[in-house]
Amino acid sequence: MDFCPGITSTNFQVHAGGRVEDLPKNMAQTPEKVVDNALKALDSRKQPTIISGMKNWTFANMARMMSRKSFANMVGKMME
Repeated sequence: MDFCPGITSTNFQVHAGGRVEDLPKNMAQTPEKVVDNALKALDSRKQPTIISGMKNWTFANMARMMSRKSFANMVGKMME
């Protein structure tokens, strides 16, 4: 089983040389929420890949519905 937590509010960004302000707060989940989603996924074991959180799932699947150029432009605007 693969588990994709997405953006998680931890100190990793700072330790990796970034800034906390660089995280898109509307996409970030707390570590507790990520663990809760992981445990629920392990209990159900219905899917081979689990993407934690509805926002992360939607964002991950948007790439399938858009051209690469449109998706790259959208991500670039979100990161500004």
